[in-house]
Amino acid sequence: MDQTKLINITDEQGNTLPTLSAPVPDQYLMLSDSQKQDAILNSDYCIISHPNQTDYFIRTYLIQKLSDNSEVLEYGVWISISKENLNKYLEGNVNDQIFPEYLCTQVFPYTDVYQIRMNIIISDSDQIPESVPQDGQMSKPFVKDYYDGITKKEALHRIKKVYNI
Repeated sequence: MDQTKLINITDEQGNTLPTLSAPVPDQYLMLSDSQKQDAILNSDYCIISHPNQTDYFIRTYLIQKLSDNSEVLEYGVWISISKENLNKYLEGNVNDQIFPEYLCTQVFPYTDVYQIRMNIIISDSDQIPESVPQDGQMSKPFVKDYYDGITKKEALHRIKKVYNI
């Protein structure tokens, strides 16, 4: 997750934890320089064309609750999305809709997160959509931690590991 940006946020209680945010989907990082020039990328979505298919991604946020206090660790993650749902999102016709899609950002310390089914929750077309793991995947550590929470100590460990501090 060396592509992650550190963004400090303050919650309603005045507690500050950084947001771990990926500026691009992991699939974009795998492209050659010439392929990157052909891709469409901005802060909200990414479109990557291949000879046999086109991939669509949307930037979302995911809130990891902490089990031992009221703070949260927020992640900025990219989710794959269908062309139809991306067009709905771009047109602004998506208020209060949920789209089932897949996670496309490696989240430290988890491995193999790309097959995790996510729901993209869009409540306002002017806001970054939220992503939530779909139920029924509790055997995956990422999903279990999402629903059970992690400790603040673990959250700080993740932040330090990601930023080598």
